[in-house]
Amino acid sequence: MHEALTSVSSEFISARMPAVCQFMDKYVTGLYGSRSIINWITKNKGKHFLDMVTMSVIAYTVAVIENSYAAWDEEHDINNAGERREQQ
Repeated sequence: MHEALTSVSSEFISARMPAVCQFMDKYVTGLYGSRSIINWITKNKGKHFLDMVTMSVIAYTVAVIENSYAAWDEEHDINNAGERREQQ
């Protein structure tokens, strides 16, 4: 097991596994695109999608998400501006 994970309990890892899988499903697969993933899996029989994903892809995806918060917040505020006026 990787050195950084030896101090982390298996309960901790298991509790966060659904979030990791959701992240991979929603964001990382979105980066590659389903057609690209299917082509890769077809050409690399016996390998898993996770074999295709590199640490740099995960880091890039996290950076895009982190840098997008301000834009998402602004869009959310614009979309909900009418609702706030109605409530007042």
